[in-house]
Amino acid sequence: MSSATAKTIRTNLKAAGYKTGGKNAQVSVRSHSYSMGSSVTVRVIDPAADFDQIEAIAEGQQSVRRCEMTGDILSGGNTFVRVIWDQDATDAFQARWIDAVRDAWARIEDNVLEPIAGSDLLLGRDSAGDATIWSEGGNEARVWTGGGENLLPTAERVGMIQARLGRTEKPEQEEPNTQAQLVAWLEEN
Repeated sequence: MSSATAKTIRTNLKAAGYKTGGKNAQVSVRSHSYSMGSSVTVRVIDPAADFDQIEAIAEGQQSVRRCEMTGDILSGGNTFVRVIWDQDATDAFQARWIDAVRDAWARIEDNVLEPIAGSDLLLGRDSAGDATIWSEGGNEARVWTGGGENLLPTAERVGMIQARLGRTEKPEQEEPNTQAQLVAWLEEN
C-alpha cells in the first residue's frame, strides 16, 4: 500500500511543480512496508521549497484507522506519512544563518530580544541559557544551545522558520539616491 501512496504523492508533487527524482530533485519520497502497516517519508531537499505546501500534499495521502469510541489507532492497514527537511537543506540553513545568530546572541543582555539580521525573527535567551526564537506571532521555538556553545541548531531552526513563513530573506530597504526618491521614501516611512 505504501508504494502506491508514495507514487500518488510523487504525482501530486510533480503536478504542483516540484522535481521528485534525479540529480536536481527538490523532494525525495520513499515508502517503507512493515508488518501491520506502512509509512512514507517525504524529505524536502530544496531549502527554498514551500514546506507547508509539500506537507499538505503529502499528508493528504495519510490513512490511519482509529477506534470510534476511544480514538486509539487501530493496528493493521495504516499508512503513516511524515514530511521532514533533508540534511542538505538543514546544512544550508545552518550555513546561511549561523553568523546572524551568533551576532544576535552576542548582543543579548538580560531579558531583551535581539533581531536576527536578514530575518523577521528575534532571538532571546531563557533562564536556562538556551535560545528562544520569536516572530510576530509569539514564541516559535526553544533550542538547546549548551549555554551558547552550540548555536548551529538555532541557525538551522531560524532557516526552517523563515522558510515556513515563506521568506528566505528579509527584503533590504533601498536607500534613496535622488531627491524624488528621498521624498517618496520619507512619505512611505
